Amino acid sequence: MKTNNSAGRNWLAVLLALALPLVLTGCNGEDKEEKKAPAQTTAPAPAAKEVRKEKTELMPESSGEFSRKHVTDEFGREIELHIHFRNGDTGVKFFYQTGKLKEETLTSKSGLVKQHRQFARDGKTLIAGKESRNDGTAKWELVTNPDGSTSKTTFWYDGTRVFAVEKTLKDGTLEQSFFRKDGTLWVKKTGKDAENMVSENYDKGGVLLSKSKKLADGRYEVTKIENGKAIARQLWKKDTYGGYGYYGGGYNGGYSSWTLVSVDELAADEQTVVRTIVMNSSGYSVQEVRVATADGGKVVKTLRYDGSVESEEVFDKDGNSLSKSQPAERKEEKVDSKLTGRSDIVEPQQRWQQQEDYPYYRDQAE
Repeated sequence: MKTNNSAGRNWLAVLLALALPLVLTGCNGEDKEEKKAPAQTTAPAPAAKEVRKEKTELMPESSGEFSRKHVTDEFGREIELHIHFRNGDTGVKFFYQTGKLKEETLTSKSGLVKQHRQFARDGKTLIAGKESRNDGTAKWELVTNPDGSTSKTTFWYDGTRVFAVEKTLKDGTLEQSFFRKDGTLWVKKTGKDAENMVSENYDKGGVLLSKSKKLADGRYEVTKIENGKAIARQLWKKDTYGGYGYYGGGYNGGYSSWTLVSVDELAADEQTVVRTIVMNSSGYSVQEVRVATADGGKVVKTLRYDGSVESEEVFDKDGNSLSKSQPAERKEEKVDSKLTGRSDIVEPQQRWQQQEDYPYYRDQAE
């Protein structure tokens, strides 16, 4: 029995000796992670340094500018222009790579941003901007709307009351609304460009008083409206002096003079001309009255300065003269002054500019 126990113990020792390395190897396999060589990384290349060249140019004493600093890129393209004015103002312009103007800012000596404008890639189309007066009040501001149109708001001299809202649609159509200082609608204009607009003139109660448009020959037709119906069509000639042109919320330079040429008095159908009033060269006195007859002809009455009839001539429908006479007694041809009145010639831009430049006019009603 002793021999068998001893042999058993010996076999047990042998088995333990064989199993121990396997157990130890298994434990090490579970805990040990395979070690990999660290990945090779490449340091990022340093960003290319922008090459800028600057050149300062002194301006002649006759110029309002003191100096200009031109900034060009590595290809010699001008990307910035810094201007120092003799009055202390400074300006900076930024350019697209094409050389077209991208953005410009004008800053006063005191640090006030007097004007800031941003342009589309054509360098001409304004897409955002604003301008302030020297006292800091807002003069105008422009934004681009989500639909691609732009809206420009111009303010009266106080910088708070709206004078005009101009919307430019994507197809170039202009829609302008002008307001009096009390906030009431004054004039509405619509057209493809500033020189060819259809205009509507309103009173303070919102009642339409007249419509006007530019004709192909350069003259203007004003349709006078009363109780919602057209009662007459005036023909006006406009003379412009000094390069009148609406820009930046106002007009720059010059003034315009209007001369009334003639007036067509209309029948109830708003189309048929019953009488034509012809003015003299000054546009202030009636020179001739042409009265339509039932057979398609007309009677032409020549008037004196006092409004009395000097002579009468009858024409048939083909324009042939049938008779001509002079009244034996003084005969007056009555012309309603509202037909020849000038109240429907409204130029809000000029009125705005007057009040911008001369405080004396600011108390006058529109």
